[in-house]
Amino acid sequence: NLYGEGPNDNGQYVIESPEQTPNYIALGQSNNLNTSDSDICIIGINSNGLEQWVRNIQYGNSVNEQGNYIFRLSGGGYIVAGTKQINHWYDLLMMKVNNDGTQSSSWSFGGSYNEVGNFAQEVSGGYIVAGTKQISHWYDLLMMKVNNDGTQSSSWSFGGSYNEVGNFAQEVSGGYIVSGSTESYGQGLYDAWVVKTNDDGEEIYNHTFGGSLDDEALGGVKSINGDPVIVGYTKSFGNGGEDILLIVLDQDYQP
Repeated sequence: NLYGEGPNDNGQYVIESPEQTPNYIALGQSNNLNTSDSDICIIGINSNGLEQWVRNIQYGNSVNEQGNYIFRLSGGGYIVAGTKQINHWYDLLMMKVNNDGTQSSSWSFGGSYNEVGNFAQEVSGGYIVAGTKQISHWYDLLMMKVNNDGTQSSSWSFGGSYNEVGNFAQEVSGGYIVSGSTESYGQGLYDAWVVKTNDDGEEIYNHTFGGSLDDEALGGVKSINGDPVIVGYTKSFGNGGEDILLIVLDQDYQP
Protein backbone atom coordinates (compact mmCIF):
# COMPACT_ATOMS: atom_id res chain seq x y z
CA ASN A 1 0.00 0.00 0.00
CA LEU A 2 0.97 3.62 -0.49
CA TYR A 3 0.77 6.25 2.24
CA GLY A 4 1.37 9.99 2.16
CA GLU A 5 -0.23 13.36 1.60
CA GLY A 6 2.67 15.58 0.50
CA PRO A 7 4.67 15.73 -2.74
CA ASN A 8 7.61 13.91 -1.15
CA ASP A 9 7.05 11.35 1.61
CA ASN A 10 9.44 8.61 2.69
CA GLY A 11 9.38 5.82 5.24
CA GLN A 12 12.31 5.07 7.53
CA TYR A 13 11.11 2.40 9.97
CA VAL A 14 8.07 0.30 10.92
CA ILE A 15 7.23 -1.72 14.01
CA GLU A 16 4.51 -4.29 14.67
CA SER A 17 2.06 -4.20 17.60
CA PRO A 18 -0.05 -7.31 16.94
CA GLU A 19 -1.89 -7.20 20.29
CA GLN A 20 -3.20 -3.66 19.84
CA THR A 21 -4.75 -1.43 17.21
CA PRO A 22 -3.26 -0.08 15.02
CA ASN A 23 -1.19 -3.19 14.33
CA TYR A 24 1.70 -1.34 12.67
CA ILE A 25 3.35 2.01 13.32
CA ALA A 26 5.28 3.50 10.39
CA LEU A 27 7.74 6.36 10.82
CA GLY A 28 9.20 8.69 8.24
CA GLN A 29 9.15 12.17 6.78
CA SER A 30 6.47 14.15 4.98
CA ASN A 31 6.51 17.46 3.15
CA ASN A 32 4.31 20.11 4.77
CA LEU A 33 1.78 21.23 2.14
CA ASN A 34 1.68 24.78 3.55
CA THR A 35 5.39 25.49 3.99
CA SER A 36 7.17 22.86 1.83
CA ASP A 37 9.25 22.02 4.92
CA SER A 38 9.64 18.41 6.03
CA ASP A 39 7.93 17.12 9.18
CA ILE A 40 8.14 13.86 11.11
CA CYS A 41 5.34 11.59 9.94
CA ILE A 42 3.85 8.76 12.03
CA ILE A 43 1.16 6.52 10.55
CA GLY A 44 -1.01 3.95 12.33
CA ILE A 45 -1.92 1.02 10.07
CA ASN A 46 -4.28 -1.89 10.78
CA SER A 47 -3.70 -5.56 9.94
CA ASN A 48 -5.35 -5.09 6.52
CA GLY A 49 -2.92 -2.34 5.60
CA LEU A 50 -5.51 0.43 6.00
CA GLU A 51 -4.42 3.76 7.40
CA GLN A 52 -5.95 4.46 10.84
CA TRP A 53 -4.41 7.86 11.49
CA VAL A 54 -1.58 10.13 10.38
CA ARG A 55 0.40 12.51 12.60
CA ASN A 56 2.69 15.10 11.02
CA ILE A 57 4.78 16.64 13.79
CA GLN A 58 6.97 19.74 13.67
CA TYR A 59 9.51 20.61 16.35
CA GLY A 60 9.20 24.28 17.32
CA ASN A 61 10.41 26.66 14.63
CA SER A 62 12.82 24.22 13.00
CA VAL A 63 12.75 23.99 9.21
CA ASN A 64 13.00 20.26 8.59
CA GLU A 65 12.59 17.23 10.82
CA GLN A 66 13.03 13.54 10.10
CA GLY A 67 12.29 10.46 12.19
CA ASN A 68 14.79 7.63 11.72
CA TYR A 69 13.77 5.08 14.36
CA ILE A 70 10.79 4.33 16.59
CA PHE A 71 10.75 2.06 19.65
CA ARG A 72 7.72 0.84 21.61
CA LEU A 73 7.96 1.69 25.33
CA SER A 74 7.07 -0.80 28.04
CA GLY A 75 4.68 1.65 29.74
CA GLY A 76 2.89 2.55 26.51
CA GLY A 77 3.68 4.98 23.77
CA TYR A 78 6.81 5.25 21.66
CA ILE A 79 10.19 6.98 21.55
CA VAL A 80 11.42 8.42 18.25
CA ALA A 81 15.02 9.25 17.29
CA GLY A 82 15.84 11.54 14.40
CA THR A 83 17.06 14.99 13.50
CA LYS A 84 15.86 18.58 13.12
CA GLN A 85 17.30 21.46 11.13
CA ILE A 86 17.92 24.90 12.63
CA ASN A 87 19.50 27.35 10.17
CA HIS A 88 22.22 25.35 8.40
CA TRP A 89 22.81 22.76 11.14
CA TYR A 90 21.08 19.61 12.31
CA ASP A 91 20.48 18.65 15.95
CA LEU A 92 19.69 15.20 17.30
CA LEU A 93 15.97 15.01 18.03
CA MET A 94 14.13 12.71 20.41
CA MET A 95 10.38 12.65 20.69
CA LYS A 96 8.05 10.75 22.98
CA VAL A 97 4.63 10.04 21.47
CA ASN A 98 1.42 8.55 22.82
CA ASN A 99 -0.24 5.36 21.60
CA ASP A 100 -2.29 7.40 19.11
CA GLY A 101 0.84 9.05 17.67
CA THR A 102 0.29 12.46 19.25
CA GLN A 103 3.36 14.17 20.67
CA SER A 104 3.92 13.92 24.42
CA SER A 105 7.42 15.38 24.85
CA SER A 106 10.37 16.30 22.65
CA TRP A 107 14.01 17.14 23.25
CA SER A 108 16.90 18.19 21.06
CA PHE A 109 20.64 17.85 21.55
CA GLY A 110 23.42 19.48 19.60
CA GLY A 111 26.32 21.88 19.47
CA SER A 112 28.14 23.85 16.82
CA TYR A 113 27.94 21.12 14.16
CA ASN A 114 25.59 18.37 12.99
CA GLU A 115 24.22 15.57 15.16
CA VAL A 116 21.78 12.87 14.06
CA GLY A 117 19.91 10.19 16.02
CA ASN A 118 19.56 6.87 14.19
CA PHE A 119 18.43 4.62 17.05
CA ALA A 120 16.85 4.87 20.51
CA GLN A 121 15.91 2.17 22.99
CA GLU A 122 14.50 2.07 26.50
CA VAL A 123 17.04 1.12 29.17
CA SER A 124 17.18 1.34 32.95
CA GLY A 125 16.60 4.96 33.99
CA GLY A 126 15.96 6.32 30.51
CA TYR A 127 17.06 5.76 26.93
CA ILE A 128 20.20 4.81 25.02
CA VAL A 129 20.72 6.55 21.67
CA ALA A 130 23.06 5.83 18.76
CA GLY A 131 23.85 8.19 15.92
CA THR A 132 26.55 10.37 14.46
CA LYS A 133 28.21 13.61 15.51
CA GLN A 134 30.24 15.99 13.39
CA ILE A 135 33.72 16.75 14.71
CA SER A 136 35.26 19.43 12.48
CA HIS A 137 35.15 18.01 8.92
CA TRP A 138 34.46 14.39 9.94
CA TYR A 139 31.76 12.44 11.76
CA ASP A 140 32.17 10.23 14.84
CA LEU A 141 29.93 7.44 16.09
CA LEU A 142 27.75 8.92 18.86
CA MET A 143 26.27 7.12 21.86
CA MET A 144 24.14 9.05 24.34
CA LYS A 145 22.29 8.21 27.56
CA VAL A 146 19.16 10.28 28.17
CA ASN A 147 17.17 10.34 31.41
CA ASN A 148 13.43 9.66 31.51
CA ASP A 149 12.74 13.40 31.76
CA GLY A 150 14.68 14.11 28.55
CA THR A 151 17.79 15.54 30.15
CA GLN A 152 21.12 14.28 28.86
CA SER A 153 22.87 11.96 31.30
CA SER A 154 26.04 11.21 29.33
CA SER A 155 27.37 11.45 25.80
CA TRP A 156 30.31 9.66 24.19
CA SER A 157 31.80 9.73 20.71
CA PHE A 158 34.12 7.22 19.06
CA GLY A 159 36.10 7.64 15.88
CA GLY A 160 39.33 8.30 14.06
CA SER A 161 40.53 10.44 11.18
CA TYR A 162 37.56 9.78 8.88
CA ASN A 163 33.82 9.10 9.15
CA GLU A 164 31.93 6.85 11.55
CA VAL A 165 28.20 6.37 12.18
CA GLY A 166 26.19 4.55 14.85
CA ASN A 167 22.95 2.68 14.11
CA PHE A 168 22.34 0.43 17.13
CA ALA A 169 23.08 0.32 20.87
CA GLN A 170 22.24 -2.15 23.62
CA GLU A 171 22.66 -2.14 27.36
CA VAL A 172 24.54 -5.26 28.48
CA SER A 173 25.96 -6.46 31.76
CA GLY A 174 28.58 -3.96 32.87
CA GLY A 175 28.08 -1.46 30.08
CA TYR A 176 26.92 -0.98 26.50
CA ILE A 177 27.49 -2.31 23.00
CA VAL A 178 27.13 0.15 20.12
CA SER A 179 27.49 -0.70 16.45
CA GLY A 180 27.65 1.05 13.12
CA SER A 181 30.25 1.64 10.44
CA THR A 182 33.77 3.03 10.34
CA GLU A 183 35.90 4.51 7.60
CA SER A 184 38.90 5.05 9.91
CA TYR A 185 39.56 1.46 10.95
CA GLY A 186 39.38 -2.01 9.42
CA GLN A 187 40.33 -3.59 6.14
CA GLY A 188 39.01 -1.37 3.39
CA LEU A 189 36.51 1.40 2.73
CA TYR A 190 33.67 1.22 5.27
CA ASP A 191 33.69 -1.70 7.69
CA ALA A 192 31.01 -2.79 10.14
CA TRP A 193 32.12 -1.64 13.59
CA VAL A 194 31.29 -2.71 17.14
CA VAL A 195 32.40 -0.89 20.30
CA LYS A 196 31.86 -2.23 23.81
CA THR A 197 32.08 0.15 26.78
CA ASN A 198 31.73 0.01 30.52
CA ASP A 199 28.91 1.81 32.37
CA ASP A 200 30.90 5.06 32.17
CA GLY A 201 31.20 4.88 28.39
CA GLU A 202 34.90 4.02 28.49
CA GLU A 203 35.89 1.73 25.64
CA ILE A 204 36.65 -1.89 26.56
CA TYR A 205 37.23 -3.07 23.01
CA ASN A 206 36.28 -2.33 19.41
CA HIS A 207 36.14 -4.74 16.51
CA THR A 208 35.67 -4.37 12.76
CA PHE A 209 34.04 -6.78 10.31
CA GLY A 210 34.76 -6.50 6.60
CA GLY A 211 37.11 -6.82 3.68
CA SER A 212 38.57 -4.62 0.99
CA LEU A 213 35.23 -3.12 -0.12
CA ASP A 214 32.29 -1.48 1.68
CA ASP A 215 30.74 -3.44 4.56
CA GLU A 216 28.30 -1.62 6.82
CA ALA A 217 26.16 -2.38 9.87
CA LEU A 218 22.79 -0.66 9.43
CA GLY A 219 20.86 -1.75 12.53
CA GLY A 220 20.35 -4.44 15.11
CA VAL A 221 18.08 -6.17 17.60
CA LYS A 222 18.39 -7.91 20.94
CA SER A 223 18.06 -11.66 20.52
CA ILE A 224 15.97 -13.93 22.74
CA ASN A 225 19.03 -14.87 24.83
CA GLY A 226 20.14 -11.24 25.12
CA ASP A 227 22.98 -11.23 22.59
CA PRO A 228 23.07 -8.34 20.09
CA VAL A 229 22.33 -9.24 16.47
CA ILE A 230 23.70 -6.81 13.90
CA VAL A 231 22.39 -6.57 10.33
CA GLY A 232 23.83 -4.74 7.34
CA TYR A 233 25.38 -5.44 3.97
CA THR A 234 28.72 -6.58 2.57
CA LYS A 235 30.37 -6.00 -0.79
CA SER A 236 33.56 -7.83 0.23
CA PHE A 237 32.02 -11.28 0.66
CA GLY A 238 29.19 -13.32 -0.80
CA ASN A 239 27.98 -13.68 -4.35
CA GLY A 240 28.86 -10.27 -5.76
CA GLY A 241 27.35 -6.83 -5.48
CA GLU A 242 25.76 -6.32 -2.06
CA ASP A 243 24.87 -9.29 0.14
CA ILE A 244 23.13 -9.29 3.52
CA LEU A 245 25.51 -9.23 6.48
CA LEU A 246 24.33 -10.76 9.78
CA ILE A 247 26.54 -10.74 12.89
CA VAL A 248 25.62 -12.32 16.24
CA LEU A 249 27.70 -10.92 19.09
CA ASP A 250 28.53 -12.53 22.42
CA GLN A 251 27.52 -9.87 24.93
CA ASP A 252 29.86 -11.39 27.56
CA TYR A 253 32.93 -11.52 25.32
CA GLN A 254 36.08 -9.98 26.80
CA PRO A 255 39.27 -9.65 24.72
